[in-house]
Amino acid sequence: MDVQLLQPQIEEIVREFAPPQCQVLLVDSVQAWAKAADINEADPFRAAMAVTRRHDGAPSIVMLKEISPDIQQSVIGALEFRGFGDETPQLDDPLVFLEHLTLHEIAHLVLDTDSEPACDRWAFDRLTRRIRATRDGAV
Repeated sequence: MDVQLLQPQIEEIVREFAPPQCQVLLVDSVQAWAKAADINEADPFRAAMAVTRRHDGAPSIVMLKEISPDIQQSVIGALEFRGFGDETPQLDDPLVFLEHLTLHEIAHLVLDTDSEPACDRWAFDRLTRRIRATRDGAV
């Protein structure tokens, strides 16, 4: 899925749910970005992460520019492991998956927690199915 084509829709969700001044950074590798920012990240297939910039405290969501079906399924598998198996079938739709991923990362900022299940629940409770395929066919 080409996330870059959907960035305006992602940013709309960020404006609605995230803390003020939150920005979205699309990168080739979340792990490489984290390393450059002096943040430990062991997972080379990480789809996204929420961070607060050290120099000014601004919140950001760092997300892959391109999310492969394998990465999507890996994230869905983790959700199933954490007890969300009844809710994960809707995430087979790449656009719903992307919205949940965005909301999940926002939850880390809003709830100020590292709890993955708490952020998963918050994101599932706010799914709006607002991200739509672009004319360019982004998915």
